[in-house]
Amino acid sequence: MGTRWLERFFEPQKIAVIGASEKTTSMGGAVIQNLKSAGFKGSVYAVNIRRYKTVHGVPCVSKIGRLPKDIDLAIICTPAPTIEKIIKQLGKIGIHAVIILTGGISRKRAEQFRPSKNPLRQLSREYDVRIMGPDCLGLLIPDLKLNASYSHIQALPGKVAYLGQSGTLASALLDWAHGRGIGFSHFLTIGDSADVAMPDAIDYLSSQRQVKAIMLHLEQVHDAKAFVRAVRNASRSKLVLAIKSGRFPQSQSPVDLIPAGLRHRDMVYEAILLRAGVLRVDSTEELFESVESLTRMKPLKGERLAIVANGIGGAILAVDRLVHEGGQLATLSTSTIEKLSEILPPYWSQSNPVDITPEAGPKVYKKVLELVEQDPNVDAILVLFSPNSVVNPVDVANVVINHIKFHQKNLLTSWMGGESVERSRHVFDDAGIPTYDTPDRAIKAFMHMVRHQRNQELLRETPATMLVGPNHDVKQAKEIIHNAMHQQREYLTAEEIYRVLQCYDFKVVETQFLNENFSRPAPKVKFPAALKIIHERYCHPFAYGDNPRDRWRGVVTGIQDLEELNLAAKELRSQIRKRFDHSQVHGFSVQPMRSGEVTIQFSMGVTRDETFGPLIIFGGGGATANIMADRAVSFPPLNDVLAHQLMSRTHIYRVLQERSRHVDRDIAQLSQMLIKLSQMVVDMPNLKGVELNVILHPVEGAKVLGMAANLGRPHELCIRPYPSNLVETITNKVSGESIELRPIRGEDEPALKAFHDELSAESLRYRFFTSRRNFRHRELAQFAQIDYQQEMAFVAMDKDDQMLGVVRTWTDADQIQSEFSVMVSDAAQGLGIGRALMDKMIDYCREQGAVEMMGMVLSDNGPMLRLADKLGFKVLRRLHGDTVEIILPLNNPTQEWQRQRLARLHSQKK
Repeated sequence: MGTRWLERFFEPQKIAVIGASEKTTSMGGAVIQNLKSAGFKGSVYAVNIRRYKTVHGVPCVSKIGRLPKDIDLAIICTPAPTIEKIIKQLGKIGIHAVIILTGGISRKRAEQFRPSKNPLRQLSREYDVRIMGPDCLGLLIPDLKLNASYSHIQALPGKVAYLGQSGTLASALLDWAHGRGIGFSHFLTIGDSADVAMPDAIDYLSSQRQVKAIMLHLEQVHDAKAFVRAVRNASRSKLVLAIKSGRFPQSQSPVDLIPAGLRHRDMVYEAILLRAGVLRVDSTEELFESVESLTRMKPLKGERLAIVANGIGGAILAVDRLVHEGGQLATLSTSTIEKLSEILPPYWSQSNPVDITPEAGPKVYKKVLELVEQDPNVDAILVLFSPNSVVNPVDVANVVINHIKFHQKNLLTSWMGGESVERSRHVFDDAGIPTYDTPDRAIKAFMHMVRHQRNQELLRETPATMLVGPNHDVKQAKEIIHNAMHQQREYLTAEEIYRVLQCYDFKVVETQFLNENFSRPAPKVKFPAALKIIHERYCHPFAYGDNPRDRWRGVVTGIQDLEELNLAAKELRSQIRKRFDHSQVHGFSVQPMRSGEVTIQFSMGVTRDETFGPLIIFGGGGATANIMADRAVSFPPLNDVLAHQLMSRTHIYRVLQERSRHVDRDIAQLSQMLIKLSQMVVDMPNLKGVELNVILHPVEGAKVLGMAANLGRPHELCIRPYPSNLVETITNKVSGESIELRPIRGEDEPALKAFHDELSAESLRYRFFTSRRNFRHRELAQFAQIDYQQEMAFVAMDKDDQMLGVVRTWTDADQIQSEFSVMVSDAAQGLGIGRALMDKMIDYCREQGAVEMMGMVLSDNGPMLRLADKLGFKVLRRLHGDTVEIILPLNNPTQEWQRQRLARLHSQKK
């Protein structure tokens, strides 16, 4: 639904509380008291049919129709049967924002106390009313002195927004945070919301400059695509953390359908949060600790941690925790060790951790920190202090604080102990330096930073369409699936999936398919061989249930000749009649066997979640292994980085690294298989499930041994794949050479860097309003690795893959405004490339439904202003004397809120 009318919730001037009285049990009365005690500066009105003149000192009317006409927000606290009638009345007098607190005190109340969502959704659309709730806590915004909730306590001001789905948990969490002095910019729960959903609130909060971090409490996600788009967009500019309820089957809702091939659904949430750049935590305490750490620290430039301590005991505990959490202990350079040896006792540790001994005073700490800071192998420092009778802990704390003022690397502290170091901790807190009472908690905080950094890197990965191989035949693969669906089959036969895999250049073990009676005999069977009966039951992937060891494999191995082959077939026919009498037999498959050679087996494939759509699976394989115990999942589309990250989360990956003779080759081959599976899902959305048993041969590498696939209705991907349908070719009007116009890809970063390096100072100034020339890798990566759901960038590439120009837009969540920027290389100016790029982007944004395109242009940028005039742009206003804001209507606004939003945007910054 977007952020339509959400400013009425978050910036209200006039509020009406429906159903308020002065009874002690009145929820509406509690809301009015909260509004008054918070110091809300706007106007508050009560509505109660009992004709009170006032309720807790605010004016009261008996009918909604008697309210002032310009109410921004209405809060309903009446019984469920009255809700629909009240929504209609509020809509008729032009109120567009409503919070329903009914049913909010307990999420488990009887159904008669909880208004149905479906009629409310219909009313929301019919009367253009945004509805938050029912079953929510309400809304608190301390900076606006707004407490529009039934909370028993006020929120302290802060820079962190909390957004949850449970009112009762939020109420307890707010109490917990208040006792620890933790504040919020916004605090709200949406409950069982009929209209305003979590993605809408995330979109709004991510647009607020005062919000530095967003905390999410998740129970269920209903609109996966909207949720993923919102959190991915928010994670690009804010710290986003999440805690998820229902991690295990015992605590998950009965409506949580577990995807085929997985043990529990929490794996799906883990994968999507990871891919969206969200840091997931396990507890509310960890949630707040991680926010405190990450909002106080600078972005990490690496993961290598140095530890400086005045005793080895605490340092070893820190190292143990670091290794356990998957962190990296820095290796000090020889030069650093030599310099440290000049100032430390001869018996110091000579390595990291740096044990500077208990008697080390402030001067020693100062010198050691300076030397460790200068070591190029160190990215961050943890300083540990254990109290003793020789050194004043506050003096050492002040040395650390002064060090941070003049140095760039992140530094964490842990002053261990209790009363004797309490003042030191206050000194650190006052200076804004992260400090922890134990090394364990300090390491956990550092690893939050590391995981957040890793997640941000995954967020920036934008897989391109898979490069076509020599035998790549998508058309034939689609025909195979179409024929199976035309026969009203929900699965592919083994021979069909074998052919589909060949269409995608999978290396597959040589397989010959025979019909049931061997009337199509194998021309040349290589012995020893394995014979497998193919029947309908096992043509479906993940058909073995919870434990594959209980599965009848339907295979005879070690067959030495044709006579044994026929006997084996006879036995398998007999067994299938006993075990699966109603399972249709499609024939047999014969595969050669290799004896005496050790192989590693993997399981990989595709499954589907009812909410989040297609998933890619990877883990250990084999008939006797409980393969579901070692599985990780990820979301298509994949590239090498994402495929490698998926594999690295499994136990079998570590086995591979230990046992493989050709680790790099084998990882590359498995990665390519996962990428091909991902591309199959992108190309063929009817592909519901795929299961591949892959063997890794020491000589021949990875090959598919067993395979199964089923079909279903198409399901959208959560993460939009590379839009290859937007690639087109134009002709250079001067040279006649072809120029490709296409969406930018992550791998365009080197070309983008070369493009920027060759731009003149004037061209750079026209684009960035400064002649800046040096761009860091992180910035270039963000330019090239975009989220196609919210932004777009088209590049013009010549035949040598040199970038000639680029145009990009970012569109708000409501498709109101698309802001553009365009650049053309100095050498390519005058060739019509700028016009071609702008035409393409205008057509794209118009087709996507954007109402208006806007851009900021320097007033002396004559070429751009002339081009804009030809394209139909109009000057909206001149800013700061040398900047012009131009706009181009794309689609007519059809709703009143769209017109109001545009009017507000046009009136800003005058």
